[in-house]
Amino acid sequence: RYTFQNQTNSKSIKEEIKLNSLKSGEQLFFEQKISTIGFVGQNTIQAYVNPSYLPEEYYNNNFLKTNFEVQKDDKNPVLEVLFDGLHILDGEIVSPNPYITINLHDENTWLFKQDTTDIELFLKKPCLDGQQNCDEYEKIFFTNPDIVQWIPATAKQSFKIEYNPKNLQNGTYTLRVQGVDASGNKSSVQFYEIHFQVINESTITHFLPYPNPFSTQTRFVFTLTGSEIPDQIKIQIMTISGKIVREITQDELGPIRIGNNISDYAWDGRDEFGDLLANGVYLYRVILKSNGEEVKHRDTSIDKAFKKDFGKIYILR
Repeated sequence: RYTFQNQTNSKSIKEEIKLNSLKSGEQLFFEQKISTIGFVGQNTIQAYVNPSYLPEEYYNNNFLKTNFEVQKDDKNPVLEVLFDGLHILDGEIVSPNPYITINLHDENTWLFKQDTTDIELFLKKPCLDGQQNCDEYEKIFFTNPDIVQWIPATAKQSFKIEYNPKNLQNGTYTLRVQGVDASGNKSSVQFYEIHFQVINESTITHFLPYPNPFSTQTRFVFTLTGSEIPDQIKIQIMTISGKIVREITQDELGPIRIGNNISDYAWDGRDEFGDLLANGVYLYRVILKSNGEEVKHRDTSIDKAFKKDFGKIYILR
């Protein structure tokens, strides 16, 4: 028979298990696992073998008592918010149908978050023309599986929320999240908060080489809006006289997403034949189409660097 009692809240467990009988001179080793959930603080465990059930000459050598402490989990979990699989900057442009993943990473390897208790998720939408009382946060409930789902934590997977608002209107939104682990520790005293912008019209900014000038390689930076990725993107690099020396295709650029982009591909200053181009100034032009139609250009502060949609790129080794 064993008893397990907490000295702070008087919570206790009392159970009995049956052991095999012993022959003369034999020993028996056994273990009993006890959950310490709810037993934070000082505890006492007592074990009594044959608690006066069977007759013995002496009973006082059958008793064991020991004290120990269960430490409270007081470490805050880490909240991670991703938009379409990526971390974004505050105010960044995202898709009108963003796939928002919220991960709650906890260092506790014994207590796993199994439900949405105390997890809070809010979205503030932009005010539309003539709309009143719109400057309020809308609470997102976890009862609508069409837009929000959650996955309990395991030894290999952090607690996860998958939030997919659909057909968002133009404007700036604010997402607020509060994460709480299985021990009741919040991810932060304040809500995690991030702003993001939605532009439904399909547009793209000018492609900007970075760095420029460059010596060994340069990538291309641009911002895409709307809900569809252009199905045709081509970058033509040419001499000042207009001769095309290199064409970079969409397949070479790598994955593209709605919002800010920097190409996986880095141009190394070589022509179509793999030869290094000479130092100097080159022109480049970007051709973009979606469903056979040209994607509209979105005006930005860098447009003054372009003339008739041509930009300059400098090789300096």
